Order: sequence, then structure tokens, then C-alpha cells
Amino acid sequence: MTKMTVNQFIKNLSGVAENEALTNQYKNPVIANNLAVYLSYMEKNPPKCLFVGEAAGHLGCALSGIPFTDEYRLTPAGKSGCLPLLSPKYAIISDESHRENSATLIWNVFSELSFFPVLWNIVPFHPHNVNDRSSNRTPTPSEIGKYSRFVEDILVLFPSINRENGIFAIGRKSEAGLLDMGINASYIRHPSHGGSTKCREHIIKIANFSKK
Repeated sequence: MTKMTVNQFIKNLSGVAENEALTNQYKNPVIANNLAVYLSYMEKNPPKCLFVGEAAGHLGCALSGIPFTDEYRLTPAGKSGCLPLLSPKYAIISDESHRENSATLIWNVFSELSFFPVLWNIVPFHPHNVNDRSSNRTPTPSEIGKYSRFVEDILVLFPSINRENGIFAIGRKSEAGLLDMGINASYIRHPSHGGSTKCREHIIKIANFSKK
């Protein structure tokens, strides 16, 4: 299999067409560069695990470019303990550093444990209501089937990921999408809608197991 580079991956990602109900945030060069900086760091610090979420949220990845990451985490005040986010090459595109609850929980646990899997989404773009980018929408089965191919590219980009027991789905949508790809991912409770405690417990167990 041909080796995937970060630059080629970003180029492929940014070239995907968007529509009135799906925004490709990687068409913005600042957001695309944030993802490139993040993935380049992870390449130099090869991860054993891949965490796959559902889709980019309007206060998180849709602005930062990094799954489960909000703009606040890219500011000096938000980077404490978040090793993959320490580079000064990150930038934010809005006038305020937005925060997202899921991003806060995820990075707080990662930083506490010094455990940094690579993060991705089964739909890497931002699904939203028609012409309303400030909303979030559950991706359709068609969108999941169409855009989940980028998960395979991530696995090529990071051959260090343990395909047998190192792939985890945050939420049932991503779990189902990965299963459709023939990937048996372990389930992690999504932190939203009252799932923060279970999500934290799952991540702690995974981190402890991966360090053995």
C-alpha cells in the first residue's frame, strides 16, 4: 500500500465538495493547517490507538480542524498538558476562543493521563441544518458511507495503530460506520447527553491497558 503523507491527506480532504447542509471546514487554509500541525505531531509520536467520533461539531472541529478539539484548546490558556496542541503554529479563525463541552472533557482526561490517541471522525466534515452553520445535525447513513473512507487513510498514515484492539468508536454512529467498513471497534460512551462519567471511565481503562 502506498505511503500516505500528511500533505496528501489534507489535499484529498480539502478537495471534497460541500453543500448547503454539509460544510467542509478544510477548505479554509487556517483550519487545514491546524489539522496538518496536529497530524504531523502525531506522526512524530506514533499512537497505538485511534478514537473515531461521529462528525465535526460547530463549536469544535468545524472551527479548529481537529476532532474533539475546540478553539480554546489552541490558545495559550487552553494548552496546558495537551502535548499535541503545544505548537505555536496553531491559529483560530473566530474573534473568540469558543469552547465545546465534549472537547473539554476529552482533553482534560488525556492531559491527566498523558495519553494521546489520534483523533478522527467517521464524517470529518460538519453536518448541519440547511444553511445554518451554527447548528449540528446527525450525519446520514449515506454521508457516513461516503466519507468513512478517510478512516482508512488515517490508518495508512499511522501504521503504529493496533488494528486488532486499538480502534475505538466514540458513540454508536461511529461504531456502526466502522463495522460497515469491516472494523470491529470497541465502544466508548459519547460524553454528550449525560455520558461524561462513562466516557471518562472508558478512556481511563483504555489508557491503563495501553501502557501495559
